[in-house]
Amino acid sequence: MITKPRHPVRRLTTYGLGNSEFPWEESLEIRLKGPLMADDSNLIRVLREEYLTPPSSGEYNLMLDKEGSKTAENYNVYRIGFGSWMRIYGILDKLFGDQPSGVFLEAGALDGEFISNTLFLERDLGWSGLLIEADPFLYKSLPGKNRKAWSSHSCISPANYAQKLTLETYHPRNKTMDYAAELMIRSTGNLEGVKAPAKGQMGIKTTYEVQCFPLLSYLLALNTTTVHYISLDVEGAEASILLTLPWDQISVTVWNIEHRAENTGFRDFYLEPGGIKPIPPPPKEKLRSQGKPNPPKRVVYITEHDPAGGKDDYLVLFMKEKGYALYDYWDGDYTFIRADSALCEKHCHVI
Repeated sequence: MITKPRHPVRRLTTYGLGNSEFPWEESLEIRLKGPLMADDSNLIRVLREEYLTPPSSGEYNLMLDKEGSKTAENYNVYRIGFGSWMRIYGILDKLFGDQPSGVFLEAGALDGEFISNTLFLERDLGWSGLLIEADPFLYKSLPGKNRKAWSSHSCISPANYAQKLTLETYHPRNKTMDYAAELMIRSTGNLEGVKAPAKGQMGIKTTYEVQCFPLLSYLLALNTTTVHYISLDVEGAEASILLTLPWDQISVTVWNIEHRAENTGFRDFYLEPGGIKPIPPPPKEKLRSQGKPNPPKRVVYITEHDPAGGKDDYLVLFMKEKGYALYDYWDGDYTFIRADSALCEKHCHVI
């Protein structure tokens, strides 16, 4: 359970840079640009006081509830037309529908409603949690949804320390595009230098500076290191986040991770000098080496063969080594369940 963070008394002192001429606050501001380690007490204080917005006590203000509105009808089309969201919704209902309420974290929360993986858990099942969104355009609409979760206009750092990074966002070239389509384009924003799935081809680019914190820092700021569900949709930064995560300091039951095999972060991790023996190439590479045509691309399930080679076996191996079983794969979306959990004992036999 997330408890209300306690805000320590602010004291003016010198901090950390080895220069007594820097006031504490000025020094901390400089160090926020990187690096400040995930469990630094002053970092946690700043995150609590300046980057966390508490849950709303008001009534929900959702497009989902605006029946008869053309705008809402257009906005809500993802609920019947966006296969990825529909599949994850079904998985969460199956895994958690009969479970006690838990704690979630959603990174890439957009406006707090559109294609949200956690709204169902919060509204229907009584969960609490944290919503993280880096894009200022998207985040400005999030508080108005009156979610019963903490929120943060920031990003998860792709390292184990806090840092300020450049966020590349995209807006439509067509100014008459409807709002739902604009949100889809906005959802492809990525950190500068990251190999993002959309490759920056979705719209006109605008850049912003964004404060990023390690995933562990958010949890410590909320006085918990136990999370029952994490949705990680961070447009290419997932490998760096997971590879630098202190796994022995947190407990997560279920992960949803959006990841494309073109992002070679996990592959590079295993193929570094001294790494393990490379995983055999996917079927399409074998066919290519034999001079045979590739099979047509199609969406696959984890219980099926993956002829397109879309599933990243290096990510699967990495998560297995961290104690997780792959429960489901669908076109770049992975669901992992902690192998020693009661939830896996109940559901993992379907793999």
